[in-house]
Amino acid sequence: PFEGRWSFGPAFFVDDQGTALTELRDPNDGTPLGIVGDLHRWTYGGEWRTEAMLHRTKRWEWLWNAGFGYGRQEIDQRGVNAGAVSGVTLSTGTSALLQLAGGHHLGLSLAYRKLAVSTEADPGRTTQWATASLEWRWQGTPKE
Repeated sequence: PFEGRWSFGPAFFVDDQGTALTELRDPNDGTPLGIVGDLHRWTYGGEWRTEAMLHRTKRWEWLWNAGFGYGRQEIDQRGVNAGAVSGVTLSTGTSALLQLAGGHHLGLSLAYRKLAVSTEADPGRTTQWATASLEWRWQGTPKE
């Protein structure tokens, strides 16, 4: 924390962009055999994050954050890496946290992230996405 309602520090993220589905066909006669998972994408990395306290009540905190960092997006097919790119990430989001006992907080976070990478080699590459997550935080309480 610094300057009252502001805080700053490192943050780490792992975001799953999901698995594409495709129709499996018999190689002999082309008969449809059903839908199967195809390519899967996920992104991970770290960032410097600034956070501002928007509003606080006795039990709730509403926060806004913005981050700048570095991330890596990988694409795989049933666990076999099929390519990866790395680039600068920008993020922004908001959290609503319920204060529990002992410095613990539990809440919901909504965020938007952009990964600055080229899509020339992979036109289907995900470069921006939104996430919703359950968030748990703990901050030690000062000794008296």
